Amino acid sequence: MTVRTIRSEASSHLSLVPFACYTGLNVVDTPYQRRPKCGELSASRIGTCGIVELLVSLLQREGAMQQTESSVSGVTALLFDIGGVVIDVDFNRAFDSWSSSSGEPADVIRSRFEADTAFQRYEVGELGDREYFELLRRALQVDISEADVLEGWLAVFMEPMPGIESLLDKAANQLPLYALSNSNPTHWHVCLTRYSDLMDYFDNVFISFELGARKPEHTAYTYVLDRISRPADQVLFFDNSAANVDAALSLGIKAKVASSVLSITEELDRLGRRV
Repeated sequence: MTVRTIRSEASSHLSLVPFACYTGLNVVDTPYQRRPKCGELSASRIGTCGIVELLVSLLQREGAMQQTESSVSGVTALLFDIGGVVIDVDFNRAFDSWSSSSGEPADVIRSRFEADTAFQRYEVGELGDREYFELLRRALQVDISEADVLEGWLAVFMEPMPGIESLLDKAANQLPLYALSNSNPTHWHVCLTRYSDLMDYFDNVFISFELGARKPEHTAYTYVLDRISRPADQVLFFDNSAANVDAALSLGIKAKVASSVLSITEELDRLGRRV
């Protein structure tokens, strides 16, 4: 897998916990370098093979590569959503946390929470942590501290999706992997710290608060295509939101709703990529 270098810039957004003090996390991507596949010619083998055996081996390899490229329908890169595809996320855990802090029933808090304008502005970097959490507290109508808001906000993260690490490990040996996620500074930092092994499978991760655009806005997708230097029809995108998948399809990106890791595996198998 490609190892990425992460830079972070500290700010005064939140002084409650160290990792909540980020205005942004910039990913410096390095050129994709896949790991050698089994059966590829090594320098020692070239030195010992006869000229006939070497030519036969090269021709067989070329034929296999052509067959593989044909079997994947022109896909040269994979693009993943993170929440609900790579990492399991459950906002009910946040509602339970805020209920415990405030005494309000979790169902009542759930009914007051929505991905409103403030939420969307937070995900595109137009609001800082402290600004959004104050607006959130008002929307939830709960009398809790800023620390309580943050505790619930971070409680949404669960385990990696079952089987995803094995899938990413095998897929990274075959194609470059990228991620495109709607997220915010506090959640993204959790991804970088708690799930760093998973994030390292990706050659680059594109986060909405850094892009200034979120899915299903077309700008988010076109930015990614430009950065990875791939035409739309060579990218296969997996997301758990039908709206995000539809937006990708409208731009010519190959896209599938990822209801589970098994659904991703089945789609890759259909295209000739055994993971």
